[in-house]
Amino acid sequence: MSAIAEKVTPFAEEAAATEGCELVDVEYVKEGQSFFLRVFIEKRETGLELADCASVSRYLSGLLDVEDVVPGIYRLEVSSPGLTRPLKKEADFDRFAGKQVVVKTYQGVALTEGGKKKRLFKGELLGMREGSVRILLKEGEISLPLNAISKANLDIDF
Repeated sequence: MSAIAEKVTPFAEEAAATEGCELVDVEYVKEGQSFFLRVFIEKRETGLELADCASVSRYLSGLLDVEDVVPGIYRLEVSSPGLTRPLKKEADFDRFAGKQVVVKTYQGVALTEGGKKKRLFKGELLGMREGSVRILLKEGEISLPLNAISKANLDIDF
Protein backbone atom coordinates (compact mmCIF):
# COMPACT_ATOMS: atom_id res chain seq x y z
CA MET A 1 0.00 0.00 0.00
CA SER A 2 1.35 3.42 -0.91
CA ALA A 3 2.07 6.01 1.78
CA ILE A 4 -0.82 8.17 0.55
CA ALA A 5 -3.22 5.22 0.59
CA GLU A 6 -2.15 4.51 4.20
CA LYS A 7 -2.83 8.13 5.19
CA VAL A 8 -6.24 8.09 3.46
CA THR A 9 -7.36 4.75 4.99
CA PRO A 10 -8.63 6.08 8.37
CA PHE A 11 -10.61 8.82 6.59
CA ALA A 12 -12.03 6.28 4.14
CA GLU A 13 -13.04 4.00 7.04
CA GLU A 14 -14.87 6.90 8.70
CA ALA A 15 -16.61 7.89 5.47
CA ALA A 16 -17.69 4.30 4.75
CA ALA A 17 -19.01 3.83 8.28
CA THR A 18 -21.29 6.88 7.92
CA GLU A 19 -23.25 4.95 5.28
CA GLY A 20 -23.15 1.60 7.07
CA CYS A 21 -20.45 0.34 4.70
CA GLU A 22 -17.15 -1.40 5.28
CA LEU A 23 -13.86 -0.34 3.72
CA VAL A 24 -12.29 -3.09 1.60
CA ASP A 25 -9.26 -1.35 0.09
CA VAL A 26 -7.66 1.97 -0.84
CA GLU A 27 -5.37 2.47 -3.86
CA TYR A 28 -3.47 5.53 -5.00
CA VAL A 29 -2.09 5.06 -8.51
CA LYS A 30 -0.84 7.04 -11.48
CA GLU A 31 -2.31 6.13 -14.84
CA GLY A 32 -0.97 8.14 -17.74
CA GLN A 33 -0.76 11.73 -16.56
CA SER A 34 -3.51 11.40 -13.93
CA PHE A 35 -3.51 10.27 -10.31
CA PHE A 36 -6.42 8.18 -9.01
CA LEU A 37 -7.49 7.59 -5.44
CA ARG A 38 -9.67 4.48 -5.53
CA VAL A 39 -11.71 3.50 -2.50
CA PHE A 40 -13.48 0.13 -2.50
CA ILE A 41 -16.39 -0.39 -0.12
CA GLU A 42 -19.03 -3.03 0.53
CA LYS A 43 -22.33 -3.29 2.35
CA ARG A 44 -22.94 -6.85 3.47
CA GLU A 45 -26.51 -6.73 4.76
CA THR A 46 -28.36 -4.95 1.98
CA GLY A 47 -25.81 -4.84 -0.81
CA LEU A 48 -23.99 -1.79 -2.08
CA GLU A 49 -25.92 0.72 -4.17
CA LEU A 50 -24.77 3.63 -6.31
CA ALA A 51 -26.24 6.07 -3.77
CA ASP A 52 -23.96 4.58 -1.07
CA CYS A 53 -20.89 5.16 -3.26
CA ALA A 54 -21.99 8.73 -4.01
CA SER A 55 -22.57 9.53 -0.32
CA VAL A 56 -19.24 8.03 0.76
CA SER A 57 -17.50 9.92 -2.05
CA ARG A 58 -18.99 13.27 -0.97
CA TYR A 59 -18.18 12.68 2.70
CA LEU A 60 -14.64 11.49 1.99
CA SER A 61 -13.96 14.31 -0.46
CA GLY A 62 -14.88 16.83 2.23
CA LEU A 63 -12.61 15.16 4.79
CA LEU A 64 -9.68 15.00 2.39
CA ASP A 65 -10.10 18.63 1.36
CA VAL A 66 -10.04 19.78 4.99
CA GLU A 67 -7.14 17.54 6.03
CA ASP A 68 -5.17 18.07 2.77
CA VAL A 69 -3.98 14.44 2.79
CA VAL A 70 -3.50 13.96 -0.95
CA PRO A 71 -1.13 16.39 -2.69
CA GLY A 72 -1.93 17.88 -6.08
CA ILE A 73 -4.77 17.01 -8.42
CA TYR A 74 -6.32 13.55 -8.31
CA ARG A 75 -9.54 11.77 -9.16
CA LEU A 76 -11.51 10.15 -6.36
CA GLU A 77 -13.37 6.96 -7.27
CA VAL A 78 -15.55 5.11 -4.76
CA SER A 79 -16.92 1.75 -5.87
CA SER A 80 -17.61 -1.88 -5.10
CA PRO A 81 -14.56 -4.18 -5.08
CA GLY A 82 -16.30 -6.26 -7.76
CA LEU A 83 -16.48 -10.01 -8.29
CA THR A 84 -12.72 -10.44 -8.00
CA ARG A 85 -12.50 -8.49 -4.75
CA PRO A 86 -9.15 -8.41 -2.98
CA LEU A 87 -8.67 -10.40 0.20
CA LYS A 88 -6.65 -8.33 2.66
CA LYS A 89 -7.57 -9.12 6.25
CA GLU A 90 -7.40 -12.46 8.07
CA ALA A 91 -11.19 -12.32 8.43
CA ASP A 92 -11.54 -12.12 4.62
CA PHE A 93 -9.81 -15.48 4.21
CA ASP A 94 -12.23 -17.16 6.62
CA ARG A 95 -15.30 -15.32 5.33
CA PHE A 96 -14.73 -16.46 1.76
CA ALA A 97 -13.73 -20.07 2.54
CA GLY A 98 -15.15 -22.38 -0.12
CA LYS A 99 -14.69 -19.78 -2.88
CA GLN A 100 -12.17 -19.92 -5.71
CA VAL A 101 -9.11 -17.67 -5.26
CA VAL A 102 -5.98 -16.52 -7.03
CA VAL A 103 -3.04 -15.91 -4.70
CA LYS A 104 0.36 -14.45 -5.56
CA THR A 105 3.35 -14.73 -3.25
CA TYR A 106 6.38 -12.49 -2.92
CA GLN A 107 8.72 -15.43 -3.47
CA GLY A 108 8.38 -18.82 -5.13
CA VAL A 109 7.04 -21.72 -3.07
CA ALA A 110 7.66 -25.37 -3.90
CA LEU A 111 4.65 -27.66 -3.55
CA THR A 112 6.87 -30.71 -3.02
CA GLU A 113 10.39 -31.27 -1.70
CA GLY A 114 12.74 -30.22 -4.51
CA GLY A 115 9.80 -29.33 -6.77
CA LYS A 116 9.54 -26.32 -9.05
CA LYS A 117 8.78 -23.09 -7.21
CA LYS A 118 5.63 -21.16 -8.08
CA ARG A 119 4.40 -17.70 -7.16
CA LEU A 120 0.81 -18.02 -8.48
CA PHE A 121 -1.75 -20.34 -6.93
CA LYS A 122 -5.35 -20.93 -8.01
CA GLY A 123 -7.72 -23.09 -6.05
CA GLU A 124 -10.41 -23.34 -3.39
CA LEU A 125 -9.89 -21.21 -0.31
CA LEU A 126 -10.08 -23.32 2.84
CA GLY A 127 -9.62 -20.46 5.32
CA MET A 128 -6.98 -19.52 7.87
CA ARG A 129 -5.12 -21.71 10.34
CA GLU A 130 -2.43 -20.41 12.69
CA GLY A 131 -1.57 -17.36 10.56
CA SER A 132 -1.48 -19.23 7.26
CA VAL A 133 -3.91 -19.21 4.34
CA ARG A 134 -4.98 -22.70 3.30
CA ILE A 135 -5.79 -23.39 -0.36
CA LEU A 136 -6.88 -26.63 -2.01
CA LEU A 137 -5.03 -26.94 -5.32
CA LYS A 138 -5.27 -29.70 -7.92
CA GLU A 139 -2.01 -31.01 -6.49
CA GLY A 140 -3.30 -30.97 -2.91
CA GLU A 141 -3.57 -28.57 0.01
CA ILE A 142 -1.03 -25.80 0.59
CA SER A 143 -0.60 -23.41 3.52
CA LEU A 144 0.90 -20.01 2.79
CA PRO A 145 1.89 -17.64 5.60
CA LEU A 146 -0.21 -14.49 5.35
CA ASN A 147 2.91 -12.30 5.29
CA ALA A 148 4.22 -14.25 2.24
CA ILE A 149 1.18 -13.22 0.15
CA SER A 150 1.61 -10.19 -2.09
CA LYS A 151 -1.90 -10.28 -3.55
CA ALA A 152 -5.04 -12.39 -3.13
CA ASN A 153 -8.35 -12.08 -4.97
CA LEU A 154 -11.54 -14.02 -5.39
CA ASP A 155 -11.59 -15.81 -8.75
CA ILE A 156 -14.52 -16.18 -11.10
CA ASP A 157 -15.18 -19.77 -12.09
CA PHE A 158 -17.28 -19.95 -15.25
